[in-house]
Amino acid sequence: MKSLLAKIKSLVKRGYVSRESSDNGYYPIMQISYLGKVGDAEYIMPYGFNSNCPVETPVIIWNLQAFENNRACMPFLENDRFKNLAVGEVKVGSPKTGSYVYFKADGKIEIESKGDLDITVNGAVNLTATSTVTIDAPLTNLGVGGNQIARLGDTVRTVVSGTPYDGTIISAGTNTSI
Repeated sequence: MKSLLAKIKSLVKRGYVSRESSDNGYYPIMQISYLGKVGDAEYIMPYGFNSNCPVETPVIIWNLQAFENNRACMPFLENDRFKNLAVGEVKVGSPKTGSYVYFKADGKIEIESKGDLDITVNGAVNLTATSTVTIDAPLTNLGVGGNQIARLGDTVRTVVSGTPYDGTIISAGTNTSI
């Protein structure tokens, strides 16, 4: 009876990631340490979420079919997690770098990148805004190979009936600024 009770008690336990792992196999496997032991465990992640946890990340470990050598684990964050979320909010990102996507309770979405942000779309992009769209950057590239765009205050040259004229743009539309 004592061995059965000990087996039941050891079905679920806490541990931590003890070595950096490679995520290139069929199943993601990580080395974990728990109760003075070291072993491998299949790393379980929710659908659509993938990560490679750093060493010392806490994990919950359970033995599949009650076999000690058939382990699965799920990492979690205690102190390094994103904190102070309101009810219903979701923040997905890397606590290690501080970059995230934040789905706020008021319906807003905030994206914070601590480095460059690369977005690749293999298809059409439709941007519809019911209010202002603001781009605040020292340099904005609006694509390559298209026509050049002149802005309010720019010096321009135009040719009328073969005669070139130089001037400055002194007025612009009221709803657009580049």
